[in-house]
Amino acid sequence: QLDAKVLSVSGKTLTLDKEVTLAKDDQIVFYQPVTYTVMTQDGSKVQMTGEHKRSASAAVPQLFTAITSQVEVYGSLDGTMFNALDSRFSSDTAITPTIQGVYKPLATMQFWGGQNIDALRFDAVSGKPAFESKVQLKGIVTSSGKTNGPGGKPISEDHPLEFNLDLTGTRHFATSFSVDANYQNGSPTALLSNVTIDEQGKLVGSYTDGREFLAGQLVLVHFAAVNGLAPTGSNTFQTTAMSGNEISEGVVVGKPGERGLGEIKAAALEGSNVDLAAELVKLLIQQRMYSANSQSIRAFDEALTQSIRMVGG
Repeated sequence: QLDAKVLSVSGKTLTLDKEVTLAKDDQIVFYQPVTYTVMTQDGSKVQMTGEHKRSASAAVPQLFTAITSQVEVYGSLDGTMFNALDSRFSSDTAITPTIQGVYKPLATMQFWGGQNIDALRFDAVSGKPAFESKVQLKGIVTSSGKTNGPGGKPISEDHPLEFNLDLTGTRHFATSFSVDANYQNGSPTALLSNVTIDEQGKLVGSYTDGREFLAGQLVLVHFAAVNGLAPTGSNTFQTTAMSGNEISEGVVVGKPGERGLGEIKAAALEGSNVDLAAELVKLLIQQRMYSANSQSIRAFDEALTQSIRMVGG
């Protein structure tokens, strides 16, 4: 293909700066800049520019571009401006503008005719604008500084990073930042206030803020040869070869209330198996016997004293 420039135009005559040789079935095509102003239904004017291309045989359709309104989108957090992510999506640190007060936009939004967003999708049923509320953000995190490379040189690794955002039910207004609602989803500092054990042997701890947590599970053990247990003091016992252990036959281990085991009664005293009336009667009898013996000893002492006096008299 050999291009040539048009030097002058006179009527229907065009003068080229050099000769052009065409092969069979080829044609010469001339381009002419064209600008159109399109009037929309609401009265907005949109400038469209392109190149009008004509050949010797017929007009060739050309694509025109419209100059639309553009809005630059900037990002800030707590008054700190943030720049767009770099090409590797590895950082989004705060920036300082090269010109005071001028920052690089995060993105650019284009509007058609100053109103509607270009390429806006509409719901097929309701006809309302449809926006995607679930967004997936992907990037790469680069880690460096490791010394396990060849020759102990630092190496860098890329790790994929993915965020799934669900913006359903959210709203955004073109206003200054303000806190509209504040919800607490945490808990204040609390101290352990109480520990209880229920009938199933669950050890439950309670905090001062009302929260509870399961700290553990108590189990019961039944020994067929209970006399084979060896006492170790403080009402505790230890298994022996005679009593068996948790895997021996005749030994049952389980939660309270299961496998024939009893239940736990927390914060309760063991019921007494003593007959108080019978024990009181025995106590009275012993008291009378003690009194009688005391009188006998006293009478014997007095008789012995008189005998000694008579002998010594």
